[in-house]
Formats: sequence, structure tokens, C-alpha cells
Amino acid sequence: MQNILDQNLDMATALLAGEKLKELILPGSSQDEKGGALASLMVQLKLELPFDRVVTIGTVIIPILLVTLVFTRNFAEESIYCYTPHNFTRDQALYARGYCWTELRDAVPGVESHLWPSLFEHKFLPYALLAFAGIMYIPALGWEFLASTRLTSELNFLLQEIDNCYHRAAEGRAPKIEKQIQSKGPGITERERREIIENAEKEKSPEQNLFEKYLERRGQSNFLAKLYLARHLAIICLSSIPISYLSAYYARQRQNEFTCALGEPPDVSSYAELKLRVNCKLPAVQLQRIMAAVDISLLCTMNLIILVNLLHLFVVRKSNFVFDKLHKVGIKTRRRWQKSQFCDINILAMFCNENRDHIKSLNRLDFITN
Repeated sequence: MQNILDQNLDMATALLAGEKLKELILPGSSQDEKGGALASLMVQLKLELPFDRVVTIGTVIIPILLVTLVFTRNFAEESIYCYTPHNFTRDQALYARGYCWTELRDAVPGVESHLWPSLFEHKFLPYALLAFAGIMYIPALGWEFLASTRLTSELNFLLQEIDNCYHRAAEGRAPKIEKQIQSKGPGITERERREIIENAEKEKSPEQNLFEKYLERRGQSNFLAKLYLARHLAIICLSSIPISYLSAYYARQRQNEFTCALGEPPDVSSYAELKLRVNCKLPAVQLQRIMAAVDISLLCTMNLIILVNLLHLFVVRKSNFVFDKLHKVGIKTRRRWQKSQFCDINILAMFCNENRDHIKSLNRLDFITN
């Protein structure tokens, strides 16, 4: 009886090991099939590359944080300090401060009132930065609106078809190669083994031929490449607006103190003390100038990084990430279906690499083909 139990235990262990080995080699394992329907509903493709997220952070998120810093400072402290005479009552001092904050004009002696320089840009700058952040987000919205639907369908097909390529190699070509090698017997030479593998690689299924034609069409199309290029060129062009405005602000608006001429009240005889000028100070000017310099530097740096990335993507880069492994399962390499770097394959390769977690068989490829 003990021997029977031991034999059954050994058999169960062997069956379990066989199932685990099958799950390792074949992508279409029972576990994958059970979770396939649920997984397909839960799959959420990444339609934003890490580089694009960095650009969005640099051109949109950080400027918004800088604006938040200015608004927080204005709420925490006074926006303007006016040094009114000691004989002013509290209400008169509040009136003077509110009036000067509304006017923000430097009453230069000997100059007519309509020619007094305005300091209104200091008040307007935080709102301008907020508007610039919204403008810089337009290219990302355009990409999401114009490319997301097509990109999603392309990626869903590509990721599934790449998985199917590995699946066909595991269930079809690899067992066939193994069977032919075993038929030669133990005396098979390395040359014969290599010939068997090469002959098997030349044989293609109808699905492989269709996939090759699809890749060839994508290698000749450049719709996504044009959209991706337009997105980043739009960022560079739109960034010229905040860079120009902030540069002009930084160069011109250095004054944080000014003389405010209080307006004459209707009854001059009753409020003669208001016919005077008071000195005022804007405490946030230095912070806003630093913020403008940071924003200018950040946008210029982002523009330089974008240009370098576009040059690398469409001129220098030769690798297509996951597509470079397709030759191991009988799919022709990019030399066959990519005639130019400026094509959709380049863009799809980056997004496939970003979503490689959805390719279940990717890590099994070397195990199958070696």
C-alpha cells in the first residue's frame, strides 16, 4: 500500500511539473486562457511615452506649481505695502492701499498723469503663467484627440499578433525542428542541425505573410510619425509665446517700489489730506522675476531636449525594440519593410516597448528559439 501511495505521489508531482513546463513554454496555457477574457477587459494601454510625460511636466505642471507658489504667497502676505502718513486712520490707510493696488502707476514728478509708467504686469503675471500652461497643453490634447483612437487599435493588433507569432513558433516550428532532429538520430552533425533550423525558418504560415505585409504598410505610412512630429514642433512654436513675454517682463519690469498719487475726493475741503502721494512697494516682484527666469530656462531646456529627441528618433536610432526579435519567429526584419526612419513603425515600436508588459510571450522567445 505504501508503494502505491508513493507511486501516485510521484505521478502527481510529474504531472504538476509537466503543467508548469507547459505554462513556461506555451503562451496559450490553461491559466492564460482562463484569465484571457478578464485580462482583455482590464488591459489599459499606455498612450503616453515617458519622454512625453517629462515634456508635459516641464512645460505644464511645473509652471502651474510656480503659479500656485505666487498665489499662496499673495494669500499669506499683503500684495502691496503703502507707507501712508501717521495721521491716516485705518480706513484711510486701507483706501490708499486698495486704490494704489488698483492703479499701479508710478507718479513720476514733472510727467503728465497719462504718461505715468504702469506696473500692472506685476499683477497680471501669475494669470499669464496660468494661461501659458494651458496653451502649452494644447499639443498633448491634440495628440490625444487625433491619434489615440488609431494608436489604440494599432497597438491592440500589434501586441496580440506579436504574441501569436511566438505562440505559432512554440506550437508549430519548434516541435517540428525537434522532430526532424530526432529523426536524424544521435549521429546528427552541427551542420545538419543548422540546416534543419534554417529550412524551418523559411517556411511561413499565411498569418505570418499577412503580418509581414501589415508591417510593410506601416513602414511606408507616416501618419502617426507626422502627428508625433507636429506635436513636438507645436510645443516648440507655442513656447515662443511665453518665452518672449517673460523675457520682456524680466528685462523691463525691475521696479518694485513706486509713488502712488491718491485721487482727489469729491469734497476737497473735507479731505484735503488725501491730496498727496504715498510710497508703495510690491513685495512679490523679486519672486516673480525669479519665477520668470526659471520658466524661461525650463522652456528653452525642454525645446533643446525635444529637438535632440526628434533627431535621435528620426535620424540616429536604428533599434526598433521588440520588432527586432521578430526575425527569430520567421518575420522579416525591418530592412524589408522599413525604407525610412520617418514612418509609423518607428512610433509604434516605441509604444510597443512601453506596453511590452501586455506581450505575455516576450520573455519566452529566447527559450523557444534557442
